[in-house]
Amino acid sequence: MAESSVNGLELVVTVGMGAIMAVALIGMELLDGQSAITFVSMVVIGFIAVRVVRGRKWTWR
Repeated sequence: MAESSVNGLELVVTVGMGAIMAVALIGMELLDGQSAITFVSMVVIGFIAVRVVRGRKWTWR
């Protein structure tokens, strides 16, 4: 399995996109503050899962 480290920019962009989407959903009154935190966490978990499914070993380097 190929090893792949997380680029800091990749993680920042992923969390940023999740946060922007959470703010949009709060603005449409579909999420409250606590749910938004959970939403962003799920975005990060999804990011990790996609890397694993594509066959890249997960590291924080």
